[in-house]
Amino acid sequence: MRAAWALALALLAGPAAALAPPAPGSLRIAQFDAALSRAGAGVLLRDLLRGRDRQIAAVVEIIAAARPDILVLNGIDHDRDGRALAALAGLLAA
Repeated sequence: MRAAWALALALLAGPAAALAPPAPGSLRIAQFDAALSRAGAGVLLRDLLRGRDRQIAAVVEIIAAARPDILVLNGIDHDRDGRALAALAGLLAA
């Protein structure tokens, strides 16, 4: 269900983000509820590292299309060492 929801958001947000390029000198700020929660410790990190999760791919696609300068990211599992967040940042940088 989550993957279908993320995919629907990607389809809706994709064209809108493409229509409005940022003005020169502007700052683009985005808030996104990624809904990247998993049912156990380390499960999100595992899914990020495997690279086969459709929901994660949709989240990355949406954020990449928006190209924010500052991103407020909600709905991501917390891990004390920040490894899941670092893995997501790596996917966004690719």
